Parts: sequence; structure tokens; C-alpha cells
Amino acid sequence: MASFPNLQVLELTSISLSIATKIIENTNGNLWKVKIESSDFNNTITYIRAIINYCPNIEYVSLFINNQNLDELKRLLISCQRLEGIELLIKMAENVRFMSEKFFYILVSLAPTSLYKIQIDLRIFSLKTLDLFFINWRGRKFLHLYPLITWRSTSDSLKKYEIEGIIKYCMDNSFWYIEKYEEIEWED
Repeated sequence: MASFPNLQVLELTSISLSIATKIIENTNGNLWKVKIESSDFNNTITYIRAIINYCPNIEYVSLFINNQNLDELKRLLISCQRLEGIELLIKMAENVRFMSEKFFYILVSLAPTSLYKIQIDLRIFSLKTLDLFFINWRGRKFLHLYPLITWRSTSDSLKKYEIEGIIKYCMDNSFWYIEKYEEIEWED
């Protein structure tokens, strides 16, 4: 496997998490953005551990969350204190309600103060669970919420949290747009 000591941004499409993990493990800790488009939920624990161990400067990341890797999510949120945005791809199996409540509890209680952007599919959560999450987010940084798929009843119920200044419901595709790109000097 090749080494990528100067790699800062990793964007991969249609790739397994095991291959993405190998690439991350062969970097020198300079990655600040990891965007992975995949439907692969195999090796999620190893993938998250690679982010924790090899990406000390991570600011934006795609995370694949399921019932088995919530402890790794805790470790990531504690370890990665520069996180500004996370794309959450969630696969919930049995006991969805318990898992979603535990997931949001972890997110609210352990997310670094720098986190302010979340891209997520809200349809898998009950309105009650989302209400609890937004109520508990009060007092934190204004949350920019980017739904992967718009769900009408959710967007209607979120308006009160927008009015309160807890969230901004972003209907555009700008989650991955980062001003830092403007500062990068690209080599010819």
C-alpha cells in the first residue's frame, strides 16, 4: 500500500470502508477532511478507530453508525476536538428507539464545542426523539442541520427550534463546502 504523508483531504466514492481505512492508516496525520460515499457498513469500528488514531486534525468526516459502534463514536467525539462537521450515515437494526435515544445522548454530551454542522437522515428518528435532542442542544453552538433527505413533517416541527436559535435547517447541498478550500494552494 502506498504512503500519503501530505494528504489533507480524502474524498472517495463507491469504496469499501476497509480500503478507505487502509488509506487513512497510511497518512501522516494531516487529514482534516474525510468524505466517504459508501453503502458499506462492514468494518465500521476499524474505520472509526483509524479516524481517531490517524486524523488528529480532523474537522469534517463521514461516519457510519450502527448498534455495534456507539462506544467508538464516544471515543471519536472525545478524541477529535477540532470537529466542525459530521455526516452521519446510520444503520439501525432492532430496538431503534433505544438506540436513537442513546445515540443523541452521546452526541449532545460528548460532541466537542467546535461541532456545529451535522448531515443526517432525520426520517429514522421519531419526532419525540428529535425534540429531546434539540432541547438538550440548547446552550451550545448554533447547529446547522443538513438533512440527507427532506421529510416534510420533520421540517415543520423543526421551525420552532429555528425560531429559538437552536438550529438552522439547511435545505441546500453546502454541507461539504468549506471555506478552507479557498486557502489551499493547488499545485499544477
